[in-house]
Amino acid sequence: MNRFVVFNIAEVIDTYVKWIDDNGVIKLMFTLKQMEVFDTFAKTLSITEAANKCYISVPGAWKHLDNLQKLCNTALYQKEGKYMHLTAEGKSLHAQIIRLLEQKQNIADYIYELQQKKEVIKVAIPENLAEIFLGMISAFKSKYLGIEVSMTLIGSLDEMQKAIKEKQYDVIFTLYPFISQGDYSVTTLGSYKMLLCSSKVHFPRVNAIQDLSSLTSTRIFMPQYFYATTSYFIKYLEAFISAPDIEYLDKVTTIKKFIDHGMGHGVIPSFCFSSCNDTLQILHNYNKPQSIYAYTLQGTRNNNVIKELLNYDLLAEASGEILDTLLSD
Repeated sequence: MNRFVVFNIAEVIDTYVKWIDDNGVIKLMFTLKQMEVFDTFAKTLSITEAANKCYISVPGAWKHLDNLQKLCNTALYQKEGKYMHLTAEGKSLHAQIIRLLEQKQNIADYIYELQQKKEVIKVAIPENLAEIFLGMISAFKSKYLGIEVSMTLIGSLDEMQKAIKEKQYDVIFTLYPFISQGDYSVTTLGSYKMLLCSSKVHFPRVNAIQDLSSLTSTRIFMPQYFYATTSYFIKYLEAFISAPDIEYLDKVTTIKKFIDHGMGHGVIPSFCFSSCNDTLQILHNYNKPQSIYAYTLQGTRNNNVIKELLNYDLLAEASGEILDTLLSD
């Protein structure tokens, strides 16, 4: 039995339909664009209208009709005076084309319906955690194709508190255990540590040390939003250095770049260390484990979907063996 097979040879060229026999031999091949042009032409009997409605030029429309007519090896339309009309073969072919295009539209409609059935959850993430959450959400979406994640990056603590207060998102990830409001439940996603790091290339003789007095002439970059840990490191450094040279930066990724270029040492979370442990070395770590918190809006219809998202092992994926080693210290 012969059969139609639709395949896309290239988006910029066209979508082709092949007619294949039982032996796999291609008997003929035509394009959906030819079908669309002929369908419009058959309904309007105007090549200009057919070209306009199919968003092509008039010469292009004539070319599609001519190629289709040659493929059929028979006249599909004729001109009598100023007017065009379909031949009997053209009318018969048009009836077949209508069914083909209706089937194409039905498939498109069905795919659209499937897309609309996707569960959507709105997620807010601190900018300084974007690095690990992008990987988390990408992996989650690959596993759960029926779930769409709408992600917003939030840059300040005030914005985060406002988002929680105004219930703008289904899930809000944060570094801070805000006072839980009745509309939210709080989940702890795991633990990480803050690390004082230096470049292996630019500071090869500096390794894990307890006496930080040797850092008196070195600038130290601190993440602005990790308040508890930066306070710890400042107090720790001041025990060895009377006036440590500290610069605060908004993004951990910027700190990593400055460390890589030998512009100083820096404090970064352990979940960022695993991605650059070939170039960085740990000088000191803040012994108190820190957590990432997820605030989940209660009563949302996507609660089951959100549970799947929160089941993702975020920090294990981001930190790997580095974190396990540090937490066992």
